[in-house]
Amino acid sequence: MFTFNHIEADYSFSARVTFADGHVTLFSKKDHVEVNKRKDVYLFTMHGSSGEKLNGKDPDEFDAVVLELGKALYPIDLRVSEEGEFLGVDDFEALKNQWEANRKKIIDFYNSYLVEKESNRYALAFDSEEKFFNILKKNMLYIQKI
Repeated sequence: MFTFNHIEADYSFSARVTFADGHVTLFSKKDHVEVNKRKDVYLFTMHGSSGEKLNGKDPDEFDAVVLELGKALYPIDLRVSEEGEFLGVDDFEALKNQWEANRKKIIDFYNSYLVEKESNRYALAFDSEEKFFNILKKNMLYIQKI
């Protein structure tokens, strides 16, 4: 399916979420991705996002913290087969250590019980590589084939 050796691109992402009560939230951001062929897989390096907007405005403080906790993952290297199947994270332990270091900086910066409590929820995803992989598949607009 894939036949290239290198791609680098910026792209825009927009999502419209309608909640059960009918409330609609619009989210937009810009991302940067780099893809390199490595033996029999492709390494998708997601460099992170910028310009995040909620309903056309900058996020409020709590939403900004949530975004920062998500951004603490980046850069993230994802392995994808030549057929487009998502295989997993390239180096889970390194990613986990990177996220923990960034998490600590966020907690120290905000010095808030609520920020620490929210970060503890995110930390549960790192209990195991399998758990993290399953959460990633559910939350990154994952489809079986890219």
